[in-house]
Amino acid sequence: MSEKVEVRQTPGRFTPSTITLSASGGTQDLKFFALEVIIYENVLQNCLFADVTIGDSKNLIRELQLRGGGANEKVKVSFQSVYPTRGSSLDFEFVVYGITNRTTKEDREQFYTLKCISEEGYNDSSRVATKRFDGEPQAVLQQIYDEYVSVGKGLDFFGVTFKKPEFVMTANYWSGFRAMNYACKQNAPNLPYMLNVLYFQSDKKNYCTSLSRMRHVYKSSRTLYDYFEYVPNLDSESTNNRPSGYSYIHPFVHPSFNVIRSMSAPNFSDAIHDLNTGFMGTLGIGFDMMKRLPYHMMFDYTPNQAGVPGLPPVAGNKALIKEKFGSFHHLADAGVNPIHDQVKFHPYSNVRMKVGNHNLWDDKEFGYEKKFFYDTVYRDTAISEITRNQVDIMVNGRTDVDLGQLVYLRFPDVGPKGMGFSTGESETEDRKTSGLYQIIGIRHEFKFGDEFDHQMKLECIRDSHEEP
Repeated sequence: MSEKVEVRQTPGRFTPSTITLSASGGTQDLKFFALEVIIYENVLQNCLFADVTIGDSKNLIRELQLRGGGANEKVKVSFQSVYPTRGSSLDFEFVVYGITNRTTKEDREQFYTLKCISEEGYNDSSRVATKRFDGEPQAVLQQIYDEYVSVGKGLDFFGVTFKKPEFVMTANYWSGFRAMNYACKQNAPNLPYMLNVLYFQSDKKNYCTSLSRMRHVYKSSRTLYDYFEYVPNLDSESTNNRPSGYSYIHPFVHPSFNVIRSMSAPNFSDAIHDLNTGFMGTLGIGFDMMKRLPYHMMFDYTPNQAGVPGLPPVAGNKALIKEKFGSFHHLADAGVNPIHDQVKFHPYSNVRMKVGNHNLWDDKEFGYEKKFFYDTVYRDTAISEITRNQVDIMVNGRTDVDLGQLVYLRFPDVGPKGMGFSTGESETEDRKTSGLYQIIGIRHEFKFGDEFDHQMKLECIRDSHEEP
């Protein structure tokens, strides 16, 4: 009687259900040709990209008549995390727009990388909008998407609503992406959401929404994708390390799945960068070329908004926008402003100017009306905030993760431990950097061979701290 051997599942494994390359000369299964597939998703890019590295001993370039750049040259992938089996797979079809890094191994094999892009991205430069759009903001965005971006996929607004009841714009030989980005930039979501409306694509959906709206929906419903920690207790079968009080999109399996292999903070703190990018605040100036009327709007995001040297306090300063850090939803429960409360700042140090003309469309009193400035002058702050407090982590890959979801990250308090020092959880966790984060970028790395290994880089941000 043979003894049954228990095979322990390892985190990060995946099954390549489908990976095919099609071109004019036919279709080829790439399971035995692919060496690595890297897929890039990010809220700051309008579409998906992928690199497919191939070890080719069949000369597929000749056999499939592969040239790179043809609309009929496509790579289709369907990958599923092996364990746990619950959760959605990663299914997507890319267009091959280039072939790079081609090398040969004697005369038996060649290696190259297929540069891939989503169909929306491939079509973007050939779908040009030159027309006037008007109507309710969401209807305008939907119209641009349907006519100049969509390839038959829906658009998810994630429940965001906009301040303006009506929006007017003219696209002047703009691509669909450019028109979408312009419309997003000009429309402010209803408070208490920041002006960070973006159009972006994940492998799951096409989104046009406010990141503030997404994080608030997930946080208010106490829903997280999962938690990850830098120093897990891998010998324990307990799930006590998982923060309580949340529901989790990804089913918790074992602490080994939640290991952070490495972490980095590209921009932990940089006051000069914050000043130059408009993160601390902005002065918006508008000018009507016909009426010669100027409009001034100042947005101050620093903790001491009323104490800017040389400016009257909020009550006596009509140009100072009343909204401040506390006017918006934030990830941390304490909602502490990451800007130092003693920072030196003046809104005049960062100026944005718009020139308008009243009766520009014969249905508006002013081409860039006062309400426009009020709603958009802090756009620089909102966009800078997306990458200002960013942490990048490498973790075991999973195919059901999506952009915009929340994760709880736990980092250790760097310092002496043991030998008489307290090692309780509250003392070993860095309470300033640990907490809720929002996923803004995913880099999937699928490696083929004897081990189908999947790891991913998560780019995570937070807009506030739990403590100063």
